[in-house]
Amino acid sequence: MAHYDILTGVPNRYLLTKRIESLIQTSRKYNQQFAVLFLDLDRFKYVNDTLGHLAGDLLLKKVAQRLKGILQRKDTIARIGGDEFIIVLPNLRHIREAIQIAEAIHEALKAAFRLNGHEAYISVSIGISFYPHDGEDIETLIRNADRAMYQAKVSGRNHFEVYHSESHDQDQQGFFLENLLRKAVIHKEFELHYQPQIHIETKQIYGVEALLRWKRPDIGFVSPGQFIPIAEESGMIIPISEWVLLQACEDLKRLSLTYPHLKMSVNISAIHFQQADFVKKLEQMIEQSNVNPRFLELELTESTIMPRAEKSIEQLVKLKQLGLKIAVDDFGTGFSSLSYLRRFPIDILKIDQSFIKSLSSSYDDASIVTAIIKMGQNLRLSIIAEGVETEKQFKFLRQQGCDYAQGYYISKPLPFAELQEFLKEWTAIIGGNTDG
Repeated sequence: MAHYDILTGVPNRYLLTKRIESLIQTSRKYNQQFAVLFLDLDRFKYVNDTLGHLAGDLLLKKVAQRLKGILQRKDTIARIGGDEFIIVLPNLRHIREAIQIAEAIHEALKAAFRLNGHEAYISVSIGISFYPHDGEDIETLIRNADRAMYQAKVSGRNHFEVYHSESHDQDQQGFFLENLLRKAVIHKEFELHYQPQIHIETKQIYGVEALLRWKRPDIGFVSPGQFIPIAEESGMIIPISEWVLLQACEDLKRLSLTYPHLKMSVNISAIHFQQADFVKKLEQMIEQSNVNPRFLELELTESTIMPRAEKSIEQLVKLKQLGLKIAVDDFGTGFSSLSYLRRFPIDILKIDQSFIKSLSSSYDDASIVTAIIKMGQNLRLSIIAEGVETEKQFKFLRQQGCDYAQGYYISKPLPFAELQEFLKEWTAIIGGNTDG
């Protein structure tokens, strides 16, 4: 009990420390290197919150079992607390060996976990440090592996990073950016830009997608790729997302005075979607802005709805009862089974722009796009292609029967005032927007 974790049966922090101390002495004597992998399960908190702590404990046990299954007897795996594990790989000939283990970990955790009658998916962020290059004592090696793991989180989770000295500077930059982000919420430095979507066959305006932008007074726009992960990690994504939804509803109401059938789509983060009061607050926003929910579309990724499938279905049913439409964003890039397409009450599939980008250069991607369109048609779902940038891509999508398109071929995301001008000019040439 003093040396092993009671829940998972793997070594605890105390035994881990003893083993690393011994390994440092051996590695120093024989001029060997070893790796420390710091693992943190992604969004483990939401398994506890939605399925309960007993299910969370069962998940930790099963994760430990899968991890032990890919390691050798000479390796050490330890649980150091919560959903954090450390793996030590001794006597490495090349750093590639540690990277291969990190890749094997991601592969091992990809399949669903059965938790008391529920199916759950989990991913892991991994940071890797090496002795003696990244530290010659326990504290430094674990700290640097932890820093690399944080970078994996910032990069989008379900990812691994090898520590490098610049990561410490990035940690400081992340801390600095988080403080600025908190101030941005207070001082309302955010704005929405809107990217038009058109009906491919008629070229009439179908709707617009609301995209969050942060404009700092000193340096201008900050990339969403920089601040969204920090907002999610710090919990600030919830007040930010609530502002986005309300602003989008108000702008939709203003647009509906001229374009009564225009659709407004809004991206919803996984953290926000899983909040118990999400539907209730959204209903209040709809009432406050006096917008017709029929013309409001919520975009959710596969990785948002699949890890807690049954809970997601409950939320989606409630949203459908309000009259909203549901779109699956970045379709084709997730890890889920296609069975959810018939189980979940969804209306729209958005083909990820990575497939559209390589339409002309990749036969495989062109085949995938064609298959998605045909499958969507058979399931009576609408299909939107995002990232359309060329006439050639547009013509291919029209030939395959894709319903709608958005991308720079049509328009870049526009501030509200510029969007109004764009809609006015476009409809003057093409005609009124679709009637839904």
